[in-house]
Amino acid sequence: MYKLRKGFTLAEVLITLLIIGVVSSIVIPGLISDMQDQQYKVAYKKAFAEASLITRNALLTGAFVPRTSQYDSNATLNNFNVFKNQFSITKECNNNNNDQCWNPSGEQACTDGCSIYPQGLPYNTCRAFIDNSGMAWSMYTYSEDIILVDTNGNKGPNRYGKDRWMLLFKDKNNNYLTVGLPYKIGPAYNNDITSPSNLACHYPPCYYISWLKQ
Repeated sequence: MYKLRKGFTLAEVLITLLIIGVVSSIVIPGLISDMQDQQYKVAYKKAFAEASLITRNALLTGAFVPRTSQYDSNATLNNFNVFKNQFSITKECNNNNNDQCWNPSGEQACTDGCSIYPQGLPYNTCRAFIDNSGMAWSMYTYSEDIILVDTNGNKGPNRYGKDRWMLLFKDKNNNYLTVGLPYKIGPAYNNDITSPSNLACHYPPCYYISWLKQ
């Protein structure tokens, strides 16, 4: 006589599948988010390292010109062109076509208000380019040493603190450059942002500093 082997009932199988589904719905989104953040982090570090190296090289060659005031449009244009010309470039936007390099449908800086530049996007006449790795770079204004970078170009999410970042030319004291020659390039903030700001971090946290150190 054969002994019956006891197996799982249909109810037990369904309950097990239900538990697996519930756990997966909780765990998997977090894992995906962590993986995406890791990708954003690596891209940001790469962009910052490249921008820093290019800035140092430009300083050594004496190609930058000093700012005579905070809003010096001649220095802004010259220094952006010097910065740009040290990249390997696949596309330039110099003729009223900024939106062909910098995706205007993405998140804007200053969407909750800026006293001087409320538009939140570069003017279409601001110069921009796409480098051979697919990163998009743009002037933010005509007259300030502010450079925008989108580390994956036209692809989403096009959000500051994720794939979009604001970089500033700075002085020796790590402050935003108002007069004189740039000493280095640095993040828009000297710390991570954990609450919404009116400039380049509307959906915190934005890891401007810690991502560069990890």
